[in-house]
Amino acid sequence: MNDLSSASFVAYIFIVDEENQYGPTVVRKRYEKDFFDKIENAGKIFIPINDQGVHWYLMVVDFVERKIYLLDSLPCANRKLLRQRDVLRVALFLEEMFIHNSFYDCGIKLENHLISNFPRQRYGS
Repeated sequence: MNDLSSASFVAYIFIVDEENQYGPTVVRKRYEKDFFDKIENAGKIFIPINDQGVHWYLMVVDFVERKIYLLDSLPCANRKLLRQRDVLRVALFLEEMFIHNSFYDCGIKLENHLISNFPRQRYGS
């Protein structure tokens, strides 16, 4: 495996990168050998996203259903739009990376599909 771990992958999406050192093409090339040869067979990609260092929620990209799910066990009305924006940023970054990958040639389009009726964590637990 190269010097970048899979855990560091999403971090590149949120970097302000005016010199394009961490753009989708650069990141794709760094991860291509270890991950992208296997991605053609992936049904789903699970991406944990951290919100302000204190809360995690999960983005699920479902290639079979062609949907994106945002799973948040402790939703916050004040942060909802910001979390949705971050999920969209990740989705756009992934799309830019995958557009150069052979599996994407089959015409998969991703939709944003939010789930709201799942078990949630109680506040303060």
